[in-house]
Amino acid sequence: MFIRIRPLKKLGQSFLTNGRISRQIITCAKLSCEDTVLEIGAGHGELTGLIAENAGKVIAVEMDKKLCRLLHKKFYEFKNVEIIEGDILKLDIRKLTWGGKINPNCARTSRLKVVGNLPYYITTPILMKLFKEKDLVSHLIIMVQKEVAERMIANPGSKNCGALSVSVHYHAKVEEVFPVSKHSFYPRPKVDSCLMSMSMRRCAPVSVSDEELFFSFIKGIFGGRRKMLYNTISRVVSIDKKEVEKLLLNIGINPKARPENISLKEFADIFDLIK
Repeated sequence: MFIRIRPLKKLGQSFLTNGRISRQIITCAKLSCEDTVLEIGAGHGELTGLIAENAGKVIAVEMDKKLCRLLHKKFYEFKNVEIIEGDILKLDIRKLTWGGKINPNCARTSRLKVVGNLPYYITTPILMKLFKEKDLVSHLIIMVQKEVAERMIANPGSKNCGALSVSVHYHAKVEEVFPVSKHSFYPRPKVDSCLMSMSMRRCAPVSVSDEELFFSFIKGIFGGRRKMLYNTISRVVSIDKKEVEKLLLNIGINPKARPENISLKEFADIFDLIK
């Protein structure tokens, strides 16, 4: 089946072919008949079928038209499988979960679980979209590139700590479940992957006055990650370096620290002070 439909390089298609790992993903997801699962990138439907056997409903999103036709045929008789052809970044998840033009018959009173082998080239945009809809999502069980996994779990002081790390820790509790070899996919990617488990936070660990502006601020700071903190902040918010240095010293933060050494709480303190 994996050679019947040629993978599209432009969509970053790389299909999981290891059935043992697929079953481990289902075990990690801890599915029940009460769960509705949003599967991102259904591919040939191997994981879709396993989800359908264990969950109340699966909404499988796939962008490839040929694969969607295959999925419709494969799951034609499944009452709890819905195939959505489209780009996950453009779909209104709220309509998928609470009813609407896309899925009028799926009104939910509980949050979604998201499962998927995320396309490597849009992993971060997908995560950012899901974070914005965190009131609709309870858990993410996702396959990501190893390098992205390292950034997701990185703590302050790590060379891998960046804007993605700060955003992940703000929105969720995250853990690496297990590594997955590149040999488990077709076509074989250049790098290994990791299965990640994320539990979305009901309440953020720190309070900021404007989340959207806060993460724009964080992204700007890590744009100059090799520079000292007071230099980077001065560039991002157009405040004199000496003034920024003074402000940081007043709240006990070393102005010459690098962004990757600053904690989430310290970033929140800096943001509220500057704002």
